[in-house]
Amino acid sequence: MPGKILTTVIDPTLALLAQEGIPASDKARAMLVAIGLQESRLKERRQLVGKPPRPVGPAMGLWQFEQGGGVKGVLTHKASRAIAEKYALLRVGSIELKKVWEALECDDVLACIFARLLLWTDPKAIPDARPENEEAAWQVYLGNWRPGKPHRQTWGGYWQAAIKAVEAVREPVRFDVEVTRANDCTLWVAECDGLKLRTEAESFEALRARVWEIAPEMVQEKGLSIAPDALRLRFSFEDCYPAR
Repeated sequence: MPGKILTTVIDPTLALLAQEGIPASDKARAMLVAIGLQESRLKERRQLVGKPPRPVGPAMGLWQFEQGGGVKGVLTHKASRAIAEKYALLRVGSIELKKVWEALECDDVLACIFARLLLWTDPKAIPDARPENEEAAWQVYLGNWRPGKPHRQTWGGYWQAAIKAVEAVREPVRFDVEVTRANDCTLWVAECDGLKLRTEAESFEALRARVWEIAPEMVQEKGLSIAPDALRLRFSFEDCYPAR
């Protein structure tokens, strides 16, 4: 389940928000997975209350936002308001608290947008997705979600599961780079349509180094959720008759 939500909800959401200046990162991915597991097991889209448990509680979505809590906070905080309003209007057609809150139950991407924006409002950095950062991640969760009955005993397992999910979906992503020589054969030119990249250099070695310097920047600029060690570049070369 964590892997599926990561690839179908979290990564597309982070790609959207990267276009708004909020960088996608493995630590954000892990934090969202862990909090989603802690709040709803990444299954329940409305808070379960009562015995037997029934989905009638005040918290909505996989990240369990209440109308007067997280929803209101994200829609009014200076660091998140503009982006939250933009996507509320796009996906709900309204920025009215109740309508946005209700939409979180059936729109996982909107719920994820609000969860990421809530983390974005926190000036403290999200800890890296490493096992030893379990307690630091817990403190970030506590400070932002403020659970009424925090269950510390479950967090460790969810944090480890989140890290494993992030590592498991870090599949190689390949882009083709076409290498040619300029008309006078004095410069080497590289073009990658997938990354909208074009650069040149005086030698192939310099060109290759230049492409690897630019490619990660283009990945981030395009809002692609690709881990640096998952990026692959496949160079193909077309030569020309040497100048004399």
